Amino acid sequence: MNWYNKSKNINEKIKNIIRSSDFFSKLFKKFHVNMDKINTNLTFFVKDLDKIYAKGNKDYIFINSRLLNDSNDLQDKIHYIVHEIVHWLTRQREKEEYFQDPEERDSFLYGILYELLRNKSIEDIYRTFYPIISGHFEKEEDSKKVMKALLLKALSRVKDFE
Repeated sequence: MNWYNKSKNINEKIKNIIRSSDFFSKLFKKFHVNMDKINTNLTFFVKDLDKIYAKGNKDYIFINSRLLNDSNDLQDKIHYIVHEIVHWLTRQREKEEYFQDPEERDSFLYGILYELLRNKSIEDIYRTFYPIISGHFEKEEDSKKVMKALLLKALSRVKDFE
């Protein structure tokens, strides 16, 4: 069987395992990612990866061909997929939910901290940052929670920068 057919078969086998698994169903819910995304946003491939068992990016998860050459059942290899799926789910969540991305949270946090260190009032900081933050949420209560959390965290770090 050539590498393309092997990858095509393994892609469907793994996706079927994921679709039929209570574990994966709960995992996807925990990350707030619809499981249907594996149909359009993810492909599994078989590839020679030297000493790495599996690796992925935002679109693909590669499984080392060595894992499929022995006689063990594919189910015995799924823990490698779980590891890579968690990375993939994290990236999917970050694409969907702006403030799940730690880089975005930190960017706002340090912007707020900078303004605090310039002796800007809490009201001024809210006027500056809240409209930007609220633009990323459907519910006002969610944007208020994030704004408050960022402000409190920034206030707790003021002493570190004085």
